[in-house]
Amino acid sequence: MSPTQLENLVQLVGADIHKASFLREAIPVRERLVVTLRYMASGDSMASFANHFLIGDPTVCNIIHETTAALWKNLMPITFRRLNRNDWRRVARGFEQKTRCPHCLGAIDGKHVVIQYPPNAGSSYHNFKGSHSIILLAVCDSEYNFLYFDVGSYGRRSDGGVYNESSLAEKLRDGLMDIPPPEIVVEGQPPLHYCFFGDEAFPLLPWLMCPFPGKGNCFLEHKIFNDRMGQPRRYIENTFGILASRWRIFRKPVLMQPIFLIDLVKAACCLHNWLRMNDQDYIPEGLADREDQVGRIIPGRWREESQDNTAFAPLQHATRSVASEAIEIRQRFCNLFNTSLAVPRQYDRYI
Repeated sequence: MSPTQLENLVQLVGADIHKASFLREAIPVRERLVVTLRYMASGDSMASFANHFLIGDPTVCNIIHETTAALWKNLMPITFRRLNRNDWRRVARGFEQKTRCPHCLGAIDGKHVVIQYPPNAGSSYHNFKGSHSIILLAVCDSEYNFLYFDVGSYGRRSDGGVYNESSLAEKLRDGLMDIPPPEIVVEGQPPLHYCFFGDEAFPLLPWLMCPFPGKGNCFLEHKIFNDRMGQPRRYIENTFGILASRWRIFRKPVLMQPIFLIDLVKAACCLHNWLRMNDQDYIPEGLADREDQVGRIIPGRWREESQDNTAFAPLQHATRSVASEAIEIRQRFCNLFNTSLAVPRQYDRYI
């Protein structure tokens, strides 16, 4: 982050983290912001920062909690605005240009943010991997920007429960997202719905596509569909990877109470989008996955930096019943990927 960007942040959040004191000189806003940003970017302990900045441990703790809350309050209106139909179409065009998948409104995924066991929490935060966590559910576009996120669900919750009780699911069920109506992609074919693309952890719905089950027993056309829709899903995987790479607090289990960690995650997501808007070097070349000239995926550097004990862990998959309308919509996508919208070499790996 450049000095100019830091000063812009000071101007944005200064009013909410300024402290007036009549007993002693208050710690300046800029220093409070620097402490918080360095804590998030380095992943060091609060005790380490207390020693480095010559500030008491409780003071560092309070600074980080107050500043992350102020970052969320002031950056959220800038970095997360309500999208209209034209905005959704722009997102879909971005995915179509980069992945050749039409009508993709965003890639959706969820991660467990692993935490230290909170005192007196019982089994609420205990997840299927045997650790403790809160859940971060997010949607991204083809530029690695977060379009939506929901954080704070108990780690013990199932994947379907997290999605079904999120504000995203509620707005989609009530038709409040202003999603474009189905539109024709190929002449002579029925109109195709606009959908979010997720993995097996999510339910199959008219507005949410997920892969065909049974990886080893699918028909060839189903495998092609799974491969093609996996390309947009790679963007949310990379977005989480970039977030953990740039904000290294997420590279290991976070030692923080859930109520304060929620504000920290919110602040990190807002900072991620804000820096994508204002810093061209936020995602350096090679950090995210990319394709070579023949279409092979070159893994991003964030994958090499990932550790087994990272704070991000995948959600648990589950089986569930699906509606016939959603099955029909998925089959339309499948038919297009195997006929009119087939791409070169998509069958090579199965020959």
